[in-house]
Amino acid sequence: MRSLVALLVGGLLSTGAWAQTSVGFDFVEGTEPYVSLSGATPLTLGSGGGSHTDEGGWLLPLAFANGFSYRGQTYSQVFISVNGFISFGTPPAGCTIAPGLTSTYCRTYDLAGAGRIPSLSEPNGMIAPFFDDLETGSGSLQIVNSAAGFAVEWVGVRTFFGTNAMTMQVRLSPTGEIAVAYGPFSGTGGSGIAGFEDALGNGASFLRLSGASGACTSANQANCCSSAGSNCDLGDWVPNRIIRFGVFADPDIEVVRVDTANQRLDADGGLSFDVQPTFRNNGQRGASGWEWSAFLSQDTSLDFDGGDVLVHHSGPTDAGPLALFSETGAAFREGPLAQGAYYVIVRADDGLDPDGGLPDGGHTGRLV
Repeated sequence: MRSLVALLVGGLLSTGAWAQTSVGFDFVEGTEPYVSLSGATPLTLGSGGGSHTDEGGWLLPLAFANGFSYRGQTYSQVFISVNGFISFGTPPAGCTIAPGLTSTYCRTYDLAGAGRIPSLSEPNGMIAPFFDDLETGSGSLQIVNSAAGFAVEWVGVRTFFGTNAMTMQVRLSPTGEIAVAYGPFSGTGGSGIAGFEDALGNGASFLRLSGASGACTSANQANCCSSAGSNCDLGDWVPNRIIRFGVFADPDIEVVRVDTANQRLDADGGLSFDVQPTFRNNGQRGASGWEWSAFLSQDTSLDFDGGDVLVHHSGPTDAGPLALFSETGAAFREGPLAQGAYYVIVRADDGLDPDGGLPDGGHTGRLV
């Protein structure tokens, strides 16, 4: 029985770099359906030293080939806390952590003055979707960590001894893009902050869970989850909200999902199917005339010399600013096919070269 497995390798089309704002990032805030991490690795809770459900921390090497560039520095590892944040560089003082998927007790909530940023106190260099005194309760944490993308998800965690639950993600791209996504929640309470600061504890910028869009500034604190304004609680939580920093002003097409349907084998052993990729234009301008291609491969890497075959190439396609949308194309691979698993690889590009190769200057795909 031949199996066809849909694997996402999302190519990026970028026609310009993102422009910095006064706080160092472009902010793009919007609404899109929350999608839990697929193929994620669970983070496990250790024992000894204190309550890991409340103050567990993990130190993980990033799989990015060239590290992650954040606020002018490049990092090769990331610290993850139950308390709703990640940070870069070394773990907070007093936390001796061996890198791995099992937590070490690392008390962080009161290290930064009961959850304030900016603060010269550790932890520093943080990105916090909701920094509060949290615990796993019946929830969990999980990650995706590959050369093409890193993400951590807090699933159903709660405030300390609370009767609430919240789910959220931080996603990192090797090109420096950051996304914070807010998922489902229940209950009330909490008094968290949402924002980020640099490695020295300076230059904090805060996020809004609801209300007006745009970066929070000292002159515009409305709905900001900051200690300078008013901390946010779960009454401010808006499910399906996503905030991106460092996004492109110009079109930036990303493949976010690949589905297949109607798989059929003909009498000669040829395979036909419908390929249904979902794309996102991360850019703040619309894209016109771009195209996408689907390939059939027996592994997760695109290699024409290894026998990977183009099975569908679209015509010119348009995408609006910040659009999330799907396409469908009919794919076919002549038979007979060898027995084994097959992968569908989809790239967004600006067209194929005449010799059938990938477009010049095509970006490396993202593997989720």
